[in-house]
Amino acid sequence: MINILSAGPLVTLQDRGRHGLRHLGVTTAGAMDSIAFEAANAVAGNRRPLTALEIPPVSLELESDSPLAIAYSGPAHTLCCDAEGHRQSWYPNWRYSLEPGQRLRLSPSGQGMYGYLAVAGGVEVAPQLGSVATDLQAGIGGLNGRALQAGDRLPVGPSPPHPPRHRGIRVPGYDATLRFIPCSRLAENTPSRFDCRLSSSVSRMGVRLQCQSGLPSGYGDASVGVFAGAIQRPSDDTAIILTADCQTTGGYPLLGYLARADLPKLVQLVPGQACCLSAITSAQAAVALAKHQHWRHQLLWGLYAS
Repeated sequence: MINILSAGPLVTLQDRGRHGLRHLGVTTAGAMDSIAFEAANAVAGNRRPLTALEIPPVSLELESDSPLAIAYSGPAHTLCCDAEGHRQSWYPNWRYSLEPGQRLRLSPSGQGMYGYLAVAGGVEVAPQLGSVATDLQAGIGGLNGRALQAGDRLPVGPSPPHPPRHRGIRVPGYDATLRFIPCSRLAENTPSRFDCRLSSSVSRMGVRLQCQSGLPSGYGDASVGVFAGAIQRPSDDTAIILTADCQTTGGYPLLGYLARADLPKLVQLVPGQACCLSAITSAQAAVALAKHQHWRHQLLWGLYAS
């Protein structure tokens, strides 16, 4: 059992998300950064990604009733384990054993927006609509559809029956180049690159980029189905890129769609950080996704183990 001693705002339980229900108006939710989420699970010893804690850049403190194999991945926090007054720094992408009486503290690092804390066996909470992913807007999933808070007790599933393939791993770096596929009716007139900066308007629904002048106005004026990665174009010099908790339909004109492989990079940008939108073809996006999936395959089989 994991005991939450203190938690900043918006710490939630997430898994791969709630799929196949967007036609009913149900958002996907799930981990914002799939790379860090899957890496934390792999290092903790889970052969498939199980429910983990998603932590924005806030503090979190917890302890366990029994020995617990645990791993953190992501750029957003520093970790410190406190055992009877002795403090030890823990590192991302490395497995540790949290013993009874020890307290694990996570503090914002000032880099990145999300980190993931996974345990061997996963957090065991009953799914809703096929997923444990917390959707705070709908109040479903996770722990009673809400963010975690002090006093919460999280049950842990059975330990995996097989030995872990990893003790530690290395993960790809996060750069600030965001590749996107322009809408077909804009492709010929779309410049190949736009310099942007992340605004302070950031949430699990989407992020707003402040872009240089000359950004195309987008295509379409009717409400259409949207999903994570859709790039909406309001009337000002900004672009909104939708993320995990985005609505199922949207009325803003569409500029294009972010390459799926670059979603983890997008969500780890911090407000004020410079980035660029770089136009690519659908074939180039498919190659980028294939490379991303290859990394996931190597992660699963321990080929990135340290």
